[in-house]
Amino acid sequence: MGARLRALLSNAPLVHFAIDPDGILTFSEGRGLEPLGRTAEVVGRSVFEVHAKVSWICDSVRRALAGEALSTTGSVGGRWYKVQYIPFSEDGAERPSVLGFAMDITEQKAAEEQLRESEDRFRTLSESTFEGIIIHDEGAVVLANQELAWLFGYDDAAELLGRSALELAAPESRDEVRRRIREGYEEPYEAVGLRKDGSTFPGEIQAKPIKYQGRLMRVAAIRDITDRRRAEEQLRHAVLHDALTGLPNRALFLDRLRHTLAPLRHGSDEGPLFGVLLLDVDRFKNINDSLGHLVGDRLLSGVAARLAGTLRASDTLARFGGDEFTILLEQIEDASEVVRVAERVQEALASPLAVDGYEVVTSASIGIVVARVAAYGQPEAVLRDADTAMYRAKAQGRARYQLFDEAMHTRVVGLLQLETDLRQALARDELRLHYQPITALADGRITGVEALIRWEHPRRGRLFPDAFLSLAEETGLIAPIGRWVLREACRAVTRLRAGGPAARDVVVAVNLSRRQLFQPDFKGELERLLAETGTPGTSLQLEVTEGVIIEDADVAVSLLAEIRGLGLSLSIDDFGTGYSSLSQLHRLPVSVLKLDRSFVARMTHHHESRELVRAIVSLGHNLGLAVTAEGIETPAQLDELRALRCDYGQGYLFARPEPLDDVLARLQKDPR
Repeated sequence: MGARLRALLSNAPLVHFAIDPDGILTFSEGRGLEPLGRTAEVVGRSVFEVHAKVSWICDSVRRALAGEALSTTGSVGGRWYKVQYIPFSEDGAERPSVLGFAMDITEQKAAEEQLRESEDRFRTLSESTFEGIIIHDEGAVVLANQELAWLFGYDDAAELLGRSALELAAPESRDEVRRRIREGYEEPYEAVGLRKDGSTFPGEIQAKPIKYQGRLMRVAAIRDITDRRRAEEQLRHAVLHDALTGLPNRALFLDRLRHTLAPLRHGSDEGPLFGVLLLDVDRFKNINDSLGHLVGDRLLSGVAARLAGTLRASDTLARFGGDEFTILLEQIEDASEVVRVAERVQEALASPLAVDGYEVVTSASIGIVVARVAAYGQPEAVLRDADTAMYRAKAQGRARYQLFDEAMHTRVVGLLQLETDLRQALARDELRLHYQPITALADGRITGVEALIRWEHPRRGRLFPDAFLSLAEETGLIAPIGRWVLREACRAVTRLRAGGPAARDVVVAVNLSRRQLFQPDFKGELERLLAETGTPGTSLQLEVTEGVIIEDADVAVSLLAEIRGLGLSLSIDDFGTGYSSLSQLHRLPVSVLKLDRSFVARMTHHHESRELVRAIVSLGHNLGLAVTAEGIETPAQLDELRALRCDYGQGYLFARPEPLDDVLARLQKDPR
């Protein structure tokens, strides 16, 4: 053998060898012998002697000497080799010799073992998870766990091996799955799975690259998200529907109304007509309070069912909150169509509802907006106007409907501005008290004055109580205004007591609102005010209307008794208009009845009114109460009241309400 060739073979990372027909090694070279500590001294020795204890080598050599070309793998001295045997016949030889080479594959074998163990662990893990696991090589399924087989309706995971992973996707999802596979997408995504029986299910897939069987493949986890979808749908339904009635709620109604108001792609610039009805169940609070919340809830469910029965399938009925319902009518012809719906609603609610053994009769006040789509930009504006119309309907006596018009909007805007101004009136010192004398009818002597509020509005001029006190009640501003009035009245007492003999004993009467009377610790607040201003309680008289007493008689009697304990006198204002206070009159710690001006105005022209005044005066005297007549404007009225022995009176016949300075001047000039 040439020196160059021998050098090449000696330095190769292999073992090259030759064996003659008798099994004698005639050549053995290569660095592959070094790990075994073997050198070329084996040349000339029998291979069966050298490897006497390595049976796989001996067996392989015998087969090769018999003329079989073969490749075998085995270990020698803790190393692994792959050996190739090539028989050949030399000229004239009866038996073949063998050429061969052996490659040290110890590291490769270790890597394969490590990979096998890793794959075994992966298989074990994939079979123990509750998710479907699949490994695919460019779409061809290489591994699938049993959970995946069951997920797709197969009995055995082996049925899936070799198939295309795309076969597991429903036709409508295959293009998307193919694209995700091609792009190597690793984020979770959703696709429709196709079971063996042809049924489908919503699935979620998340794939990652993985080295498996020595190749870069992709492993994917696939899960059935049917339950999650169902839960999401239930959550969406709960978010957009009322739990009590099952109707769409405020959010869903506003969304549908917003869709209705969206600009049209076709049609006229103004768009079609639509209608919105806002319903408030009349007297629901009374029913809820008297029969209980459970009955109230069932009543609302019954109302919802009746409302639904009056509508088309295309209409939207929603519970807007509390005892309010809304109806959206799209693509209507004219306003009369909406009015007919309102009338059907009233008819549907007219019959009693059977609720837990009670026959409950109810009705609804309905506000209606009918407009072109282009008239409104936001759904909230529609509901604002419907709410305005609904409150107008309620003010007209309930069980009515009212269509919104621009005059209502103007009025509401005006009230909003008035509320803003009223909130600033105290800070800007725009409120004033005027005082109207109260006169003893027997001798004309001024015994008291009633404090009446006026608002010097910077733009609208002087406003009287009817223009703003009801607004103050609705907004809660009556509380700070009421405190201001009481403090000013106490200051008036101080000035009257210093104003001379005729003014010293004059009592200041102040109207008391329901909110003031029922506010926490009103008695304590009043007591502190009297102490701070040095006002004797006997110099103040508080007036409450019959309505305040009727609404919660027991509590009112208790609170009024506490106030009376501070030395203040109490009177019932506008007596005779409430009708229901007679049954409570004997319990009330009051000293004066104030006869309403409506009786006084009619008494000289109507016999019935005169007799009513006579009865009220007689009733008051029999109970030990004084009677004051309001609104005396003519001498004839004064004569009649004197004849009926009415005790006190006030009205334009004596004096109009005036600033305190004018009252003091009047008293100092003539106390009569």
